[in-house]
Amino acid sequence: MRLIGQYSVLGTGLRMYGIKRIDDDRVRFTLWISILFLPLIPISTWSATYIAPAPCHLPTDERHFFCNLIRLRHDHAGYLRTFAAGILAYLTAICPTAIMILITRGRAATKVELVFVLASAIWPVIMLIHFLEEQKAAFKGGSFRIRDWLLKPTRTLRRIFEPDGTWLFGVANPGEVLPLARGVILRPLDEVILAFPIGVFGPHHKIASVVHCDDEALFALHQDEKAFHIRLKPGMFIGISKSCEFMVVPFDEKDDRPRRFNIYRPAELSPARSGN
Repeated sequence: MRLIGQYSVLGTGLRMYGIKRIDDDRVRFTLWISILFLPLIPISTWSATYIAPAPCHLPTDERHFFCNLIRLRHDHAGYLRTFAAGILAYLTAICPTAIMILITRGRAATKVELVFVLASAIWPVIMLIHFLEEQKAAFKGGSFRIRDWLLKPTRTLRRIFEPDGTWLFGVANPGEVLPLARGVILRPLDEVILAFPIGVFGPHHKIASVVHCDDEALFALHQDEKAFHIRLKPGMFIGISKSCEFMVVPFDEKDDRPRRFNIYRPAELSPARSGN
């Protein structure tokens, strides 16, 4: 698994553009150097399996965890489309303000014109929020369209302002069987061996399609126990594409130390969201 960050402040820095869902539940994206959210210089293009957003310290930063990353060849036609879309979005955002400035130039604005001035000032913010929500939806495999604003305004506002998920702290004792919901990510803070049931694999499933974890993780299959073990070092990540149970395996008979974890829980699994 790999952390890819969008190190930017107010859209200036390194950001992801051209995000698209492709085959095998993977996502394709390009890293760009941007200024005020305008993509200017493409750096590299990747395809990967999206895992979860990472903790961020600034609201304008975005970092994401991926696994099974594959670097793709440069797509010059795609880069041109992304740049053109950025220019078009900029023009669409600033044109209403520019028009109102020209109309009211040299005189005081009327009350009706003041309403349009206020609306033209808010318009770029709405466009930016829409663009960021479209990116999040593309990573998750969902959708975010203009009709969401019109047909589901309350749900759309809740979707924008509520967090996508929460990073928590938890402890698991060796031998304790615990549930692991789909979409939950475990990040052990201690070296650990985790046991999962073999039943999570279907007859035609590949390990990489079910288990999302660091490439350096060690796998071991135990037919007698009907389980597979994964050994993770501190700071590695693991997630399962199916809800199941897991257990911390002790290193020896005297090992009873609890293992500490950072746990990512998606917003849709929160008690408040489940109760709606």
